[in-house]
Amino acid sequence: MSFREKTPDLEAIQEREGADCAAAANGFRFLMIRLLQAHTRR
Repeated sequence: MSFREKTPDLEAIQEREGADCAAAANGFRFLMIRLLQAHTRR
């Protein structure tokens, strides 16, 4: 298998992992904002 044949798969995997990381970061930020809002409401 040549390197050129492998490259698209690697790029697709990296794009998927990057999207997962972005989604996790957005979810974590949303969760932290909700926790802070709930804490400051008391």
